[in-house]
Amino acid sequence: MMKKILIAVACIFICVILMSFGRESENIIEEQEIDVDLTQLSSTMVYAQVFDMLVSPDTYQGKTIKMRGNFTQYEAPEGSPVLNPGQRYFACVITDALACCSQGIDFELRGNPSFPEDYPKLGSEITVVGTFQQIDKNGYSYTCITNASLEE
Repeated sequence: MMKKILIAVACIFICVILMSFGRESENIIEEQEIDVDLTQLSSTMVYAQVFDMLVSPDTYQGKTIKMRGNFTQYEAPEGSPVLNPGQRYFACVITDALACCSQGIDFELRGNPSFPEDYPKLGSEITVVGTFQQIDKNGYSYTCITNASLEE
């Protein structure tokens, strides 16, 4: 009887160990999926990295980006050659260390979200994860984080 209990305990112990290895490898895979994690940088470095993303978008095309900043939205003006007039656009705005300068990157949430129901409060801090894309339209280019999700 004691031998059966020891074998059962050993089996449970081995299963627990194997399951914990599986979880660790899943976390590693999830972390590797983020190509550029701006949330891990200082405010000065984040601003510099975002500036580089905007002036050298080909380097980041198709990469998974994670960023934290303030939520904002705006409506494209009539006569815009790039944006669809009257359409709402959403952005994550990142400020530099002194909060004197800011850069924003548009994002498009995956699915079919509704504004304002499916979006955070204007000005609130958000974390966005999605795919960096340079979009060309009517001879103009702009950047956008597509297929995005908001993390809490």
